[in-house]
Order: sequence, then C-alpha cells, then structure tokens
Amino acid sequence: MVRAKKKWGQHWLASQRLADQLTQLVGVSPGDYAVEIGPGTGLLTGALLEHGANVIAIEVDPERAVQLREDFAGRALTVVNDDVLEAALTWPEDPVHLVGNLPYNMSGPILRWTAAHRDRITSAHFMLQQEVADRIAAPEGNRVYGALSVQIQWQFDVEIVKRLSPGAFRPPPKVRSAFLRLMPRRCPAPTATASRLVQDGFAQRRKTLCRALAGAGWERTMVESALAAVDARPDARAEALSPAAWAEFAAYLDNAR
Repeated sequence: MVRAKKKWGQHWLASQRLADQLTQLVGVSPGDYAVEIGPGTGLLTGALLEHGANVIAIEVDPERAVQLREDFAGRALTVVNDDVLEAALTWPEDPVHLVGNLPYNMSGPILRWTAAHRDRITSAHFMLQQEVADRIAAPEGNRVYGALSVQIQWQFDVEIVKRLSPGAFRPPPKVRSAFLRLMPRRCPAPTATASRLVQDGFAQRRKTLCRALAGAGWERTMVESALAAVDARPDARAEALSPAAWAEFAAYLDNAR
C-alpha cells in the first residue's frame, strides 16, 4: 500500500475516472508536451499519456519517482526527481501544458514560478485549495479580491473549471479543492515597482489608495494624478481597481518616477 508523506503535503487523486475528467479539461492533443508537477501515484500521468501527450513528470519523492519509471516504462514519460523550484528542467521547444496537483503550502511559490515561465506554456491547470483558487479568480469589488488576484490576472486569464470535495483525494484533505485554469496573456510582466505598488495598495485595504500608498512612502500628488489618469475616483480603495486599471495605474507611476 502506498502511504502519503506529510512532509510533502501529499494528497493524491482517488480515482482514474477523475483523472480522466481532469485530463479532458486540460485539453491535451496527441504529440503535445505536458509538464506535470507532483504526479504522485500516477493516475493523472497515465491519463495524459493515454491522450497521446509526452509527459515530463517532476516528483520530489524519490520512492514515487522510482515507481513512476517502473509503472510507465517504455512510455513517453520523463521523470525528474527534484523539487520543481530547484529542478534543472530541459524545456521542449514547443510550448507545454503545465499540470499539477499542488501541495497547498507550496501553491504561492509554484504560481510565481509559473509566471516566470509564462512564455513557455500553452496553459496551466492546477489543483489548489479552494480558498486560494477563489482569491486568484476573484473580480474587482469581491471581498476576497486582493494583491494575489491582481498579480495573477495581470498575466493570465483565470477560470475555475471544477470544484472537488475532500473525498476526491487519498488521504482526504481538511479543505475543499478547485481545479484552476490559467491561460497566459501576451503582455509584459509586471515590474518590481508595479508588484510593490499592488502589495502596498492592499496592505491597508480599508483605507483609500491615496492614504494607504502615502503611508507606504508613495508621493500623494503623484498617486492622485495616476488615479485620475485611469479614471478612478480620488477616494477609491484598492479593490475598486480592475487588474487592467492596476496595470495602467502602475505604468503611470513607473513613468512618473
């Protein structure tokens, strides 16, 4: 019997039927490349291979890596036994589908890693804690819309394509999960200034942007001019600006500085 290891936050898909459904949602075609993060017991790996994908599976657990190589010997599978954030990955020339049932405590770093490799991927489909997925996909004005929403939606079109109960996994986690689709947007990556601006803007979300950003060291008159340039109210709060408006707001301040 395969036992999950707590140190890696392992919660594996419970059925092949579910793995097949998720593969359909990913939309791989024969000959496509898929990079799978955390293949675990290989249910999703097998489904991707059955759909004709060439799979590069990144698995941190050495026991699981050995078993995957044995289970899929002779198939179009390359197993990389490493942490995805440290792996020396050889990317295919063609863009890849990125797929993963992510450890919940690693979702933030892996999302940032995904954004850093945005130009290499066709799509990303991640299983995440539902609360995190809802924050990423939230529209402006929503109570959970925040810095993470803006930073991901700047770079990806975002959609929750399936929600799952704890019983969909073995062992069952204590939270519900969601399968999130990220489609890369062909636009410049946010600058360091833009990223800091968003973090500062949402750090005190009850305050107006002018007050919150002035308190974080941004010049108030410059912030007021930037808000006017994006047609935002002078008393607007951070959650009132859409990701597109945040991008314009940040670009104005970047140029002004």
